[in-house]
Amino acid sequence: MSPARTAPLVAREQTLQELWLQVAASAAQGMRAAVVRGPAGSGKTRVLDAFAERARGAGASVLAGRSPALGGHAYAALADALGAYVRSSAPAAGQIRRAGDALVALVPALAAADDGPADRRILPDAMAVVQAAYRLVRLITERRPLVLILDDGHLADADTCEALAALQRHAADLPWTLIVGWREPAEEVRESATRLVELLRRERDAVEVALEPLGVAAVGELVAALLGDGLPSPTLVEAMHRRSAGNPYYIEEMVRWLRDSGRLRRVGLQWMAAEDSEEELPPTLEAALRQRSRALPENARTVLEWLAVAGGPVDLGLLSDVSGLDPSRLATALDTLVRAGLIAEQGGRRPDYRVHHPLVGECVYRDLSLAHRRLSHQTLARALALRGEPPGAVAAHHVRAADPGDAEALAATLAAAADAESRHHFSQAVSWYAEVVRLAENDDVARLGALDRLSELGAYAGRADLALEAVDELLALTPATDAQRVTLLRRLATLRVISGEIDRGRAAIEEGLSLAAGSGTEVAMLLAELTMVAQMTLPVAEILELIARGRAVALKTGAVSTDLVFRAFEAIAVTDSGDPRRGLELAMDAAHDAMEAQEFLGFGYNAFAAGIAELVLGRFEHLEQNVGSFVETAEAAGLVWGAAWMWHLLGSSQFYRGDFDGALASFLRSEEMARRHGTAMVMPLPVLMCANVLAAQGRLAEARDRLEEARRWIEQRPARFMDGWYWAAAGMVADAGSRFDEAVVSYQNMADAFERRGDHAQVALKPLLVHALISAGRPGEALALARQIEASIAERDIPFARATSAGALADALSATGNHAEAIAVARRAVELVSAVDGAFLRGRIEAVYGLALHRAGRRGEARDVLARAHARLAAIPVVHERDRVRAALGELGVPVATGERRATGAPAAAERDSLDPLSRREREVAELAATGLSSRSVALRLALSERTIENHLQRIYAKLGLHSRAELIALVAGTADVAVR
Repeated sequence: MSPARTAPLVAREQTLQELWLQVAASAAQGMRAAVVRGPAGSGKTRVLDAFAERARGAGASVLAGRSPALGGHAYAALADALGAYVRSSAPAAGQIRRAGDALVALVPALAAADDGPADRRILPDAMAVVQAAYRLVRLITERRPLVLILDDGHLADADTCEALAALQRHAADLPWTLIVGWREPAEEVRESATRLVELLRRERDAVEVALEPLGVAAVGELVAALLGDGLPSPTLVEAMHRRSAGNPYYIEEMVRWLRDSGRLRRVGLQWMAAEDSEEELPPTLEAALRQRSRALPENARTVLEWLAVAGGPVDLGLLSDVSGLDPSRLATALDTLVRAGLIAEQGGRRPDYRVHHPLVGECVYRDLSLAHRRLSHQTLARALALRGEPPGAVAAHHVRAADPGDAEALAATLAAAADAESRHHFSQAVSWYAEVVRLAENDDVARLGALDRLSELGAYAGRADLALEAVDELLALTPATDAQRVTLLRRLATLRVISGEIDRGRAAIEEGLSLAAGSGTEVAMLLAELTMVAQMTLPVAEILELIARGRAVALKTGAVSTDLVFRAFEAIAVTDSGDPRRGLELAMDAAHDAMEAQEFLGFGYNAFAAGIAELVLGRFEHLEQNVGSFVETAEAAGLVWGAAWMWHLLGSSQFYRGDFDGALASFLRSEEMARRHGTAMVMPLPVLMCANVLAAQGRLAEARDRLEEARRWIEQRPARFMDGWYWAAAGMVADAGSRFDEAVVSYQNMADAFERRGDHAQVALKPLLVHALISAGRPGEALALARQIEASIAERDIPFARATSAGALADALSATGNHAEAIAVARRAVELVSAVDGAFLRGRIEAVYGLALHRAGRRGEARDVLARAHARLAAIPVVHERDRVRAALGELGVPVATGERRATGAPAAAERDSLDPLSRREREVAELAATGLSSRSVALRLALSERTIENHLQRIYAKLGLHSRAELIALVAGTADVAVR
């Protein structure tokens, strides 16, 4: 386990910028003021510390103090700031002495050195303090702006507040800025502090800066930084965001406690939390949160308990009904809780209330006895039922109050299950049906009905464990001659296949077909399951034959939903046969029919089929837009199996576009869903694709670990359709590590595996073998293979494959000395790749073109093309291919930066010249971006938001007269003369 780390400041760059604007404005406008507000734990102190450091680095003088640091003494906050200033700045003591004895008396170290009064009860005159403070501000601001920071300003002593109030008038025309940190809500706010802030707002137009809760992305950055190595799983990030409500302090405490207590485990690249970890809290954090609620008046505590049991917003009428408090007492209790910041009030004519912070609600709920909880849930359930609230809202409380056999709870849960299923919320429906099984102690009809629905829906909702238990129990109760057994065997087959047990799935299908009579609906559905197995084990031609047979049965029996599944499989098979445009048309037509028929699952199957066709066509941006919207729908519906596939498809499109950070995030989400929910059929594809991303980024050790993990997975669950993808990843990892002979073997195995499926299955990847043969010193074999691939797709409308194939042929021709033909083919490849989305492939093809020109001795043209290719590849970055192009540019006499960040952070002379117009922060962003890091990676390194990095880059481009990241990279690399056109 990695050691504890200091948490970075995330998602606060806009706040820092807003504060710096006030400092900058003070030069022209005189004294400026800002109030930084945030609840406890929001990171207010860390923001102020970071701003103080930034202001010092930008040349300002900073005095920073904290109100309660010296207890209740007079001038405590001002003295704290002065003392810190003396410790942080060598000239500070002399400046304070020149300002006057009144300030010297407030700094014990200076007073003692000057034989001043040792008794702090002997205080300087208030007017003398103000006059000396004015002289200090004037002394400092003669040479640089001043920033005075007062943290925890809500507790500031009256003397400090009065001095600052006078100072803001007397020193109004000097370039200084007063920044006050303010906790809101706070248990104590001093009146003098409130008056000071009101004065600053009225006379200095003080800027109000609210520290908003961290969003999901920022929570992910913070958790990743705290863990140090690896990445937090999406589920862990979402749980942290939900429970902490974006409060940085709570996140830090929970992550450290989960890590130190062993409740986090590293699986592959991801950290995952133990299943029961959401029910627990760090003891220190729980004690602090409980303290806030236990001291409340009885009625306020009662209301808070009801809100904690409700677990969400409760309107005033319901709260009045269940609490039993008369209007006056209820109103008083609500006022107390709102003022204390424990609950939030919203709405107008019909207000509702909720516990302000989820963790407070958790603590209050755990403080209740089991009997108290159950009786409260029962009361809420009945009250909600009387009001006609949705079945799920009623059942949610019944199930937390009921014992097995409770008829009232059973009826409510059955209603909730049926309602969720009717709305296609599969995970909710499965959860409710599982509760029905628990509650239906003496109701065999309800229990068997729930088991039936679990056996059908569990696979799609990622609860294969529940579904298998249900199927096994139902099969044990169903006679061998019963027609229902065929249905159960079909469901069993689905579960086996999704769980990665292909052979056992096929056995269940064959048993079902042997029992099925005639050609009814169940036969069609069994054939659909068999087609799913065939997709993973059989050549395309045999799959199409099976689909034709299945569709005939489905159409004959009117099984519309099953026919839609067959049509999706047909679209995928047609795509793999080398006609992706036709496959896309088939999938889109079927998806349209599914929407009209309101067949959600049929639509999902065909959306996936359309995505595969778009991937083969190279329409990555369009694919990303379509899949990105559908994957959210699938997750919201609890269609876990489909969502895992969709995340994988989304990641694939991002990978080929060159968005490696996005691709890695998508693959990890797909992987986590597959691990957590038993959808082993998806695994280990996202693991393999992660290996590809990591290899491209030059993270070879991690890539090999991922590859080894995928190999073990495949050995445990043999599935022939995985072989091609495994060998493709193995080839990419070997290639990136310059192990070219090994890459050749892997790519050959890849090609063989895909050819067993069909001549044109994944043909766009086959050119990788050509490039590997060239790198391994076998150009003759590479040329023969390249011509063979070209001939096989000459009449095919596959833009992705045509571009990669032309690029491979050009590389092979160039390597064998056919320079004129190589250049002509490379030009054609550049034209072809323009029809394919993404910088990754374009950079690759441009690199081939540039190298062909280089080998042909056309140095000027080669420099131009290779500089563009380098800019594209470095911007992603694709490390191995970027370095290959860099080496070629070096041979052509073009100096290119190594891409490694200097330890000192000082730019080279050439960079200083080119980046002179930039500010310090802009220079830092530009230098990191020029190493090839994505905006997201730069943001993580600098603890800023991705949007802030993008804003910085736009300003950088404007100042330097650039238009793109590629041009920035070329400028810093010293290749602007050939790259910026």
